[in-house]
Amino acid sequence: MFRGRPRLTRFPSQGECIVKKYKCTSCGQKGHNSKKCPNLANPSDVSSNT
Repeated sequence: MFRGRPRLTRFPSQGECIVKKYKCTSCGQKGHNSKKCPNLANPSDVSSNT
């Protein structure tokens, strides 16, 4: 019936909400990833003190 590689994710049921929250690998908080982590020190702030 179907051809090709099978899907890795399933189709959501009707009424089921899919909310994808990002989890930061640096601080562990949800809502952002490690690239946009607000908890990391900015390198420009550290170099301006010299």
